[in-house]
Amino acid sequence: MKILFVHNALSSFVKIDRELLRSAHEVRELQFRPNLAHLKDIGEGVAWCDLVFGWWASWHMLAPCLFARAQTKA
Repeated sequence: MKILFVHNALSSFVKIDRELLRSAHEVRELQFRPNLAHLKDIGEGVAWCDLVFGWWASWHMLAPCLFARAQTKA
């Protein structure tokens, strides 16, 4: 499974989860940046993946979730 791993800060517990997912899946990491140019990266990441995994339910997950929903992805 291809997973887009979205976070807003790469803290130790986020790194642990990323590595756990990488041990069994193909993972592409995306650190959120609050600018419009970043929407292209989000769109490309969502198009590539089967699943969007977001760390924290916060504003940085809004665009990835909307893109995933538009493409009927989890």
